[in-house]
Amino acid sequence: MDYEIVIISNRPHLSQEAQLCLKGLNNRVFDGTNYPSFSKIVNDCITSSEHETIIICNDKARPTPKAVEKILIMLKEGWGMVALYRFGFFGFKKDLIRKIGFFDERYIGGGYEDVDFVRKLKEANVGYFESEEIDYIYLPTS
Repeated sequence: MDYEIVIISNRPHLSQEAQLCLKGLNNRVFDGTNYPSFSKIVNDCITSSEHETIIICNDKARPTPKAVEKILIMLKEGWGMVALYRFGFFGFKKDLIRKIGFFDERYIGGGYEDVDFVRKLKEANVGYFESEEIDYIYLPTS
């Protein structure tokens, strides 16, 4: 399957750890420095990718190749979007974006863009799978 994993990060130490989890798989780091919203970053990841299937990976996600395989299989089975750690690790085909549109960039600073996107999926009657089954690290807030 024609796919790419895009690790969104502006923290090299975290993106390198995420890349180690995905060793041997087609992945790249997308620098999220100074982006006004999560939606804008994801949309730019989509438009900058030459691949039809995209998996977005937060730099705190710690997926395995088996998790990537699960996403790819479920997308092939007809799911519109598969999220194995909410919107921290999720995949879809560009056909989905052509059908329901990009993420709404008016959600500045992050918040509710995921809820809005799920609403668009439901309105279009597109199957969506969401879980929290991969490892995810939490950073202390100061």
